[in-house]
Amino acid sequence: MMSESSGKKGAVVDGFYFPDNPEAEQAKKEKEGIRFIREKSAMDGPEAVLKLYNRMIQQNLFETAVGYTYLKDLQEYLLSVPEISREDILPIRVRHPVSVREAAQQKEGGKAPEKNKEEKEKRQESEGGEAFLDSVIMYEVLSELKDIAARGGVKCACGSPDYGVRVGYSSVDLVCAQCGAALRLGAATPDDLDALCARDTLTIPGKKE
Repeated sequence: MMSESSGKKGAVVDGFYFPDNPEAEQAKKEKEGIRFIREKSAMDGPEAVLKLYNRMIQQNLFETAVGYTYLKDLQEYLLSVPEISREDILPIRVRHPVSVREAAQQKEGGKAPEKNKEEKEKRQESEGGEAFLDSVIMYEVLSELKDIAARGGVKCACGSPDYGVRVGYSSVDLVCAQCGAALRLGAATPDDLDALCARDTLTIPGKKE
């Protein structure tokens, strides 16, 4: 099962691995926010869900994979409702995970170090400023992983059932919480998605002693 833990090198929040503590803290806030929304918000019909969903998009409420996954679940529900027009469903706005770290640095020092600015420019040049190479494929891959996990289909060769998910620009890593081994899954092309959908189980290779 997915674990939730923290340490010097990052933290696992709601099954997602965050290598940076500022981003992990943001993910924890989003998880609590989602819990509050589920408990307090009126979602007794498609129109109510659409109104809430669009409001969260407009407010840029989420910045991490935890929040994005919640939004994607709502979006898929709305797309399945015939009486809801697709034109009324706003697309999910994504930001690269590094933005959380940069925001923390700017808040603490007033200005990000020059080195980080150079790194940001290189990343934007290579990635076009987008969070993922193909956001649709990435969300579909995360959704399929969620289904496989719900069936108990993810494990590590070391024997541990606990793992986290580390989301990258064009791939997703399943990271064993015990031995630290990782299984990388492509999340950039339709072929990557088809390959994952064809698998009933996923085994993290495990680390040799």
